[in-house]
Order: sequence, then structure tokens, then C-alpha cells
Amino acid sequence: MPIVGGGGAGNVAGGANPTGIGNTLNYIGNHVYAHSGSIEVNNSDVTLLEFSVAGNQYITAKITIGSQAGTGDDLKYKVLINNEEVYSAYEALVNMPTQNALNILLEPNSRVKIEGRNVGSATGRAVQVVLIGRVYA
Repeated sequence: MPIVGGGGAGNVAGGANPTGIGNTLNYIGNHVYAHSGSIEVNNSDVTLLEFSVAGNQYITAKITIGSQAGTGDDLKYKVLINNEEVYSAYEALVNMPTQNALNILLEPNSRVKIEGRNVGSATGRAVQVVLIGRVYA
């Protein structure tokens, strides 16, 4: 049973994020997605996506995190659930576009935050996150 209706409609579950790019989830029937868009990360933790999973659902998802161009810098990505780091990836001397993929189960009432950091420089570097998944109620 879909959690939200709308036959291709946007985020009819409410909230401030319309369908499209943003840092929260978008629902289409029993599918969910999020796309951070291109975000500059520097030498401090930058939030790429942040959202909560409703108490009456869980989500199986694939999260893909990556950089858009080679920079020669070191990049670090973290996935936190309820403020606990559950995944991290460290890319040393990135010299080409990269992608890191993670299959994950997001349990009910979890708070999810995905962060990026340019460990190698204070210069901002473009990165992005895409999440696609299935919602179960």
C-alpha cells in the first residue's frame, strides 16, 4: 500500500521540499528519492542530505555519493543514522569523477544525515548524493 498517493505526484506527504533537488526525501507512491544537487564541500563537514524516516515505514535504499571532477584533494563522506556513523568513504588524491555506492536499510524513526568534507584543502569542491529506494509500511 503506498504511503502517499498521487500517481507521479510530488511530495504529497507534505513538508517544505517540493519534488526535485533538495536535502530531504521525495515520495512517488512506494518509491523514494533524494538528490542533493551539486554542493561545494570545504575543510569542514557539510550536510549533503538530512531527513527522518517516518515511524510507520522503513526504506531499502541505494545511496550514491561522489565528486564531479578531479581535484587532487582528499574527500571524505559519512552517513550518520541517529548521530552514529554507519558508513564512511575516504578518497585520496581524487583525480577524476568518483562514485561510492551503499545499499542500506533505513529503519523507522531514524534520523539520517549524509556529510562531505574536503580533507585536502579549504577550497570548495563539487560533490553530490543521490538516494533511490523503496518504502515499506
